[in-house]
Amino acid sequence: MYSSLAGAKKCAKQLHHILDAAGVDFPLAKCQAAVAKAGGYKDWHELTGRVSARTDTHLPYDYWGDLLEILPEPCRAPVAWHLDGEAISQPKEPGTENWIRAVVPYGFGLEVIHRSRSPLLQPGTGKGQKLRQGIVSGILLNMGGGDDFTLRLEPESLTVCAPGEPRQLLPQLASKPGFDTALMAVIDAGILKVENGVTRVLAPEDPALRTEILERARDWNVQKMPRLNHFEADPEFWAAVQHQYDIDRAEAGPKAPYDDLDHRGILLSSRFSVLHEFERMQRVVDAMPDWVRLSVASIWCDSLACACYSVELKLGMHRDGLPEEVCDCFLTVCGGFNGLVVRHGSKSIDFDCKWPADDAYYASIDFPEVDDLTLEVD
Repeated sequence: MYSSLAGAKKCAKQLHHILDAAGVDFPLAKCQAAVAKAGGYKDWHELTGRVSARTDTHLPYDYWGDLLEILPEPCRAPVAWHLDGEAISQPKEPGTENWIRAVVPYGFGLEVIHRSRSPLLQPGTGKGQKLRQGIVSGILLNMGGGDDFTLRLEPESLTVCAPGEPRQLLPQLASKPGFDTALMAVIDAGILKVENGVTRVLAPEDPALRTEILERARDWNVQKMPRLNHFEADPEFWAAVQHQYDIDRAEAGPKAPYDDLDHRGILLSSRFSVLHEFERMQRVVDAMPDWVRLSVASIWCDSLACACYSVELKLGMHRDGLPEEVCDCFLTVCGGFNGLVVRHGSKSIDFDCKWPADDAYYASIDFPEVDDLTLEVD
């Protein structure tokens, strides 16, 4: 992704912008460290001293894949959205989709954990319990109703930050007797921290509770997915579907003893695990130039459609001309295909059926011209 110090600095600034725009606070120095590690260096200091001496810069490497593994989990989704071509929302615009997906799940998860697990907020813990709970929940859930309210996330500590002090954020709650006492109690308990006009809601130190916050955030988008429609069908119908599937699978040819095969770093798979399809895909991979092969994540062959392939590129590895190079490899090795799609995230390029030898053969035939075609129907 970079081969010079200037390129590495650009990558670090790009990463910082992606995360900042999604409401995730990850300092530039930590972005630099992550970029260095993703490039194979121990840290930024080592990168600055050695990057100009690298000799393998002509080969692509999975920079973004390594970066996603290195980054704290809350940083990964905004980066993946960026690679997938989605617009990164600006935190100055409350309610935009990516900001909601990147930060709000952690705010909700943190609210549930504090409300259900923090001793000071539990019922029966003395006078002001509801007020203390209301302060913490109110900040995380914007119960003050501020129009310009936008949470931000510190990804390593899972701290959720709100712009403003508690009295500004919760004007109605602040008017109740005992508010200041309740506020000092949650601050002394290490739940809140207020400084420089920012209110931070801190995550519990317990690793198990932090893991639960991550899991709740991870499940957020899954819970928002539309429900799949199901329908009832006669058992005979499903038996007929299974029977047809068995016929199609049997007729596809001899089977490989595996469903997936990792060949030179590319995952190969076949709908019906057909042996000759795996062999053909292996030859395609072997024919790929290094820069193409290192950019491909997987190849799938649709046995039912016959000679129909789907190629998945590694996120961040797409470049101009790459889909066409993949297409040329299939044409060279296989002589053609019934269909080919090359995907990068949510974007894809489709190639129609291509059999050059057949096209050339039929083009050489001098078919007689037909002026009129008359059909006689009895």
